[in-house]
Amino acid sequence: MDEKWLLFLHYKVNGSKWADIAKILPGRTDNSIKNHWNSGMKKHLSFFEDYLRKTELRLKNREFSLDLNTIKD
Repeated sequence: MDEKWLLFLHYKVNGSKWADIAKILPGRTDNSIKNHWNSGMKKHLSFFEDYLRKTELRLKNREFSLDLNTIKD
């Protein structure tokens, strides 16, 4: 999984707990992650939010279509 995507998801769930994020990204310090977030990731936040929304919609549509396939007369 892409490191930026992991960073976004972890931030979305837990906020700015940089030390916790550093534990799941080997070779990164909490300070380097914080600097990366503050210098560039904030600018791309809307892209990640949109992607997450679209992914959730696709999953919901897939579940809905699976439910329709399980209906028996």
